[in-house]
Amino acid sequence: MDIETLMEELVKKSFELQQAQSRKTQLVMEIAKSKIKADILEKCRQVILLVGKETQEELKNLIEHTVTLAVQSVYGSNYKFMVQFNYDRRDQLEVSFFIDKNGLVLEPRKDTIGYGIVDVISFSLKMVMWMLAYPSTAPVIWMDEPFKNVSAGFIPQVSEMVRRISDMLKVQFIISTHIDGMIEAGDLIHQM
Repeated sequence: MDIETLMEELVKKSFELQQAQSRKTQLVMEIAKSKIKADILEKCRQVILLVGKETQEELKNLIEHTVTLAVQSVYGSNYKFMVQFNYDRRDQLEVSFFIDKNGLVLEPRKDTIGYGIVDVISFSLKMVMWMLAYPSTAPVIWMDEPFKNVSAGFIPQVSEMVRRISDMLKVQFIISTHIDGMIEAGDLIHQM
């Protein structure tokens, strides 16, 4: 190889080196920008997780407080309603409900709990969900036999609970029932 060919090869390799160094500089800058974006995204993720956790805690407190008030207004202060949020193996949120009766924690799906208390819990959970999902809907709710399993001795307390919730939420309940105590407690009765 002659000197001219070597010089041409050297110039060519020098040019390739400059291009590679320029590309390296570009990649280093892109990596730095990507790290900054990743840091920002991680901070955003942390904020979203924090807000989600705080919202979940507020929702838990709202549900527990509201349902506990409803249950206690019918069955007495021995009862407390509890909500538990868990994540399963697929990182999916699961919600479990429990009744604390004088320190004994019962799960409605597994433990023996009277259907009357389940009716009251169901009614109050529906009211909480309705308030959250439809805060500005027409204030009329129609229900068919929402308290069909409540013992007759608790019907006056149930009627008073419904009246209080109606006043508190400014909602009118239209309840279809065959329970005499519920019928007598109604403001307007229509018999078929």
